[in-house]
Amino acid sequence: MEDGFKLEQVAIRLVPEAAVWDTDPIRSPERAVEVLGKYIRDMDREAVCVVNFNARLQPINFQIVSIGTLDQALCEPREILKAAILSNANSMMILHNHPAGSITPSGSDMQMTERMEKVCDLVGIPLMDSIIIGFGREDYFSFRDASMLVEQNQQSDRAAEERSGRGGR
Repeated sequence: MEDGFKLEQVAIRLVPEAAVWDTDPIRSPERAVEVLGKYIRDMDREAVCVVNFNARLQPINFQIVSIGTLDQALCEPREILKAAILSNANSMMILHNHPAGSITPSGSDMQMTERMEKVCDLVGIPLMDSIIIGFGREDYFSFRDASMLVEQNQQSDRAAEERSGRGGR
């Protein structure tokens, strides 16, 4: 070991910025787009955003985790999960825009959502939805509404069984 080498200790923290919304729960993709869509809808580059929730589905925070090019944004699970873990989030939602206008998910969108759903399941912070917002559009694409989130569909099925008294516990 060289003389004078010093291993620095660092602290990793969330740094709050200006509030974006109120504390009303976000229980649907419509509500998520209503609250957050305006922040990314008209961006000229693709942006990936994460919303972290408490147990009552109230937003804890919102973070833009990646800003890319016209047709792609690079984002790794660790970047997407960082604020969720530091916030002690109960669940999360991903939103991203398509500056070209289409809300049809690309192959990359489907792969990223599938990957994030698995990673989120592993760390115990469920992915509630992944939503695509098109440039200047009021409509959106919800992976949850399209039944493309496996874990969410299984949780919904279990909840329905428990409500009907058929739960196996």
